[in-house]
Amino acid sequence: MKRIALIVCTALAATALFHGSAGAFSVSVGANLWYNWWSPAWGSSSYHNMWTTGMNMGYNITDLPDYEMDSGLLYGPALSVRFLDRFSLGSIFMYGKFRYSTEGIARALIRSIWPAYNLVADFPAMRATREVTRWDSDTTLSYSVTDIVALFVGFKAQGYRYSEEYIVDDGTYMESSTTVSNYGIGVGTGFTVPLFQNVFVLVNISGIVLWGSEASSLDRITKIPIMFFEDGTFISYGGTASLTFAYVFQPLNTTLAVGGRYQLLTYHQKAGDRGFDDFDGRMDHYFGITVSAVYTFSFD
Repeated sequence: MKRIALIVCTALAATALFHGSAGAFSVSVGANLWYNWWSPAWGSSSYHNMWTTGMNMGYNITDLPDYEMDSGLLYGPALSVRFLDRFSLGSIFMYGKFRYSTEGIARALIRSIWPAYNLVADFPAMRATREVTRWDSDTTLSYSVTDIVALFVGFKAQGYRYSEEYIVDDGTYMESSTTVSNYGIGVGTGFTVPLFQNVFVLVNISGIVLWGSEASSLDRITKIPIMFFEDGTFISYGGTASLTFAYVFQPLNTTLAVGGRYQLLTYHQKAGDRGFDDFDGRMDHYFGITVSAVYTFSFD
C-alpha cells in the first residue's frame, strides 16, 4: 500500500504542501498563488525624514492621511526535496505588485540646525502615490515527528521597492525611490490531518524574527531644496498562521491545495535609526487566499 509523505516546503510564507508516493528520495516542484490584502507598517505612518544639503535643515511630514490598503497577487515557484524518510528541504519565492495612495492636508515640522529653530507649517492639499514591487522568499528544513506532526526551522527574506510621487497644490512636486529589505529566521510546527481518502487538512503555525533596513533616494523635486534622505534600520517579529485543504491526485502524483494565510509583523526602531519612514511600534498585516499545484516524483 502506498504511504502519502507530507513535504513541508515552507512554513513562513504561504504554505506549500506537497504529497506524493513514498520513497527513499523524492522531489516536488510546483507553483503558488497568494491573493492577499496588505496593510503595510508605513500605511498609517505620517513621519517622513528629509534633509537639505549639509544637513542644515530637515523636514518631517507629520500629518499626511493614511494610505488606502491595497490587494494584489503574489505568485512564484516552489521546490522541495525529501530525504532520509522524515526530512525535507524546501524553498519558495513569490513576487507581486501593489499600489497605495493618499491625499489631504499635510503638516510639516521644519527643523533648522543653524540658526536653530523649529517651525510648523501646513502644506496645501497633497496627493501621494506609491507603486510597490514586493517579494517574499523562504527556505525551510522540516522533520516529520509523526505522520501528523512536523517541526521546521528556516531562513526568510522579504522586502519591497516603491517609487513614490508627491504632488502639492502649490506646485511642489517630488519623486523618490525606497527599498526595504528584511532577513531573519523562523521556527514552527505543522499538522496534517486526513479527512477522507486523498483529502487532508493542514495547519501551520510559526514565529519569525527579521532584521531590516530602508534605503531611499531622491529622483526629482521642485521648490523645496531637499537633497537626500537618511537610511534606516529596524527589527521586526511576529508570526504566521495558515489553514489549507489539500487533495492528492495519485494517478498523476499531483497535489492541489487551497486555503488561507495570515501574517503579522511588529516593528521596533530607535529614534536615531529612522529613515524616510517611521516604523517604530507599527505593524504589517498580510492576509489572503492561497492556491498551489505540486507535482512529486520519487526515487526508491
